[in-house]
Amino acid sequence: MKILCVILGLPQDLKYQTIQSVMNQTVPVDMIVLLTKKSSKPTLVERIPDALNEGYSHIKLEDFDYILRLDGDTILKETFLERNLDGKPDSRGSGRAHLIKVKPFLELMNGKYYALADDSYLNAKFKEHGKKVESLVEEPLSYAKHPFDVKYNVDRGKVNYILGWTPVHIAQSLSWDWNRIFLVGSYFISWLLLRPKRADVAKFVEYYQIRSEISHLTRLLKRF
Repeated sequence: MKILCVILGLPQDLKYQTIQSVMNQTVPVDMIVLLTKKSSKPTLVERIPDALNEGYSHIKLEDFDYILRLDGDTILKETFLERNLDGKPDSRGSGRAHLIKVKPFLELMNGKYYALADDSYLNAKFKEHGKKVESLVEEPLSYAKHPFDVKYNVDRGKVNYILGWTPVHIAQSLSWDWNRIFLVGSYFISWLLLRPKRADVAKFVEYYQIRSEISHLTRLLKRF
């Protein structure tokens, strides 16, 4: 099994401990690629997939079985790959630590991320086509918690509408982080007023979330 590790982050954000933790894995990584070039895209939701796609365009992905995609400040336990490769998932995790099987990534997405989302769209696309998409069995040892600003949350709200999120799921995303209010507000403005064109996975995501909501409601009603 050949594993490619791609670490994304600007030079000032990269941690030596991240690279060291990848090199110390009980399952060896065959290649580590650092993607430090800044994208010229106007928003963060566009810059991440753009930077990844630019980097992937210079790599023969077909030479590998899995991609381990990490943020530059994510540190892994030594057994992270060993435990998360168990069961040979097609996709496991998201964002800061994402394990992706190369074959379906090439078949379904031509080895490129959706322009507005790297992990969310990929996981939805894989699920739509019956691939095994799971949560991490073992979480990273540590990672930085980035305080996303108002602009990011506004952009993210619009993207969630484009990807097919339902109003109920969006409402459930409210938290004590006051910036999340802007995500929810942006979503509902997109849903009620702007109506941007939705992604090809939107109908699947909407159906999947509605089914999940009904299942959750059914379990609650059975308690009474």
